[in-house]
Amino acid sequence: MADDIRILILEDSTTDADLMLRALGRSAHGPNVAIVATEQSFTRALAEFQPDLILADFRLPSFDGFEALVLARRERPEIPFIFVSGAMGDDLAVETLKRGATDLVLKSNLARLAAVVERALKEKETSARREAAEAALKAHEEFLDAVINAAGDPVFVKDSEHRYVLVNDAYCRFAGATREQLLGRTGLESCSRDQRRANWEQDELVLRSGQALSKDIRINCATGAAHTISIVKNLYTDRSGRRFIVGAFKDITAHKKLEQHLREVAELKSGMISLVSHEFGNILTSMNAAMHLLEGSEPVPKDESRRHSYEVVRRSIERLKGTSLNFLNLHRLESGKLPLDLHATPIRSVVLDRVLALRPMAEVRRIELRLESDLPEDLQLQVRADPEALSLVVGNLISNAVKYTPAGGSVTIRLGLPEGDPSRALLEVRDTGIGIEPRERALISSGFYRTARGRRVAGGFGVGLMLVKELLERHGSHLEIRSKPGQGSCFSFSLPCEAADVRPVRRA
Repeated sequence: MADDIRILILEDSTTDADLMLRALGRSAHGPNVAIVATEQSFTRALAEFQPDLILADFRLPSFDGFEALVLARRERPEIPFIFVSGAMGDDLAVETLKRGATDLVLKSNLARLAAVVERALKEKETSARREAAEAALKAHEEFLDAVINAAGDPVFVKDSEHRYVLVNDAYCRFAGATREQLLGRTGLESCSRDQRRANWEQDELVLRSGQALSKDIRINCATGAAHTISIVKNLYTDRSGRRFIVGAFKDITAHKKLEQHLREVAELKSGMISLVSHEFGNILTSMNAAMHLLEGSEPVPKDESRRHSYEVVRRSIERLKGTSLNFLNLHRLESGKLPLDLHATPIRSVVLDRVLALRPMAEVRRIELRLESDLPEDLQLQVRADPEALSLVVGNLISNAVKYTPAGGSVTIRLGLPEGDPSRALLEVRDTGIGIEPRERALISSGFYRTARGRRVAGGFGVGLMLVKELLERHGSHLEIRSKPGQGSCFSFSLPCEAADVRPVRRA
């Protein structure tokens, strides 16, 4: 026996105690041996000496072996407790084992004591390892339980026979059952027969193919209400080859209802935009025709005040036509009736066309409209774009700049290349207008939003920039906005070039 094993001997005979130690190859004077004979000294030794093994006589003058066994089992239940006593009847021997003694050795047969002690210590070591493993397993199970419960969504594990072996709290709430009621079962009582069969077939597919399954399904919860869930199932095989189905799902019923509501709202909005655009177009056409008839019937020379009134009406009609066209194009884009055909498009021609078309509007407002280019005059720069969509983008940016620039200001359209990237064409529209607050830059292109200063300067519905943003995104581009309140704004975007080896003009 190892010398570091601490032995506590309850014995009133020093001779008998010495014989026990000799049988174990130990000395009574060793550092890891304590010999006591009273209840008080035995109790103190349990606490202070911290023994690894207890050898106890059954009968002592002032202390009983059963009492010592009760004390030891209460204070240190893991310590082997071996009775070493004189003659003892069979009934008493059996009773000592029933009460928790590890073994019994008669003093007349101390030759077997060493073997008994060795076996008891090995059993203690095995028991300690088993308890440590059980504690580690319990801690692991508690950790796993905490992890799957922290997920929030229902999580489950089934074996290859489709029986539940693990479920979390969220799954229990959805099923309306406890873990004890679910574990070992193969399905939910709340599900219909068709739902249970479909679920079984999904499990079989995962088990056979080993591939993950992900889909949205309809299922009844514990209340009987039908829910739409997005479920994921995967196969897990442990080290022993056992296969399990690991699954989780999210209740997306509310999300699906919201999607349906949004579709209905989108359809309603699309129909309304189509109707309003159509009616606006008819009304504006009639107004424009009536205005021309009235203007043609005026005497010569025309009255200045009446001429000015006609000009106001004409500008108002043009503004409403632009707004109506933006609404119509937005409707066409959202409904898929404005398909984009991306191909090589001469961007300089598109920009020049829009500048010429909008120059009268700028002149009426006494705003200088300038076109600049960093590219050679003879270069027909081609970009990958839809010509109609590109025209709408450029036209909206220029008309917006003109609208929000006060009289005497300027709008500059610059065509060039982004710094360090000759593979793209850059278009900038800079104005000397009212500018935009930093917090409002992201909002003005979101649709139906106009800044407080903008509403005071010009009319409109905030649709133009929303259309620009959507069209640029369809082209794989985006709108950049740089602005300072009171100092003007710069709207820019870039598109991929179709022409090769494009180089900017170097200005002196």
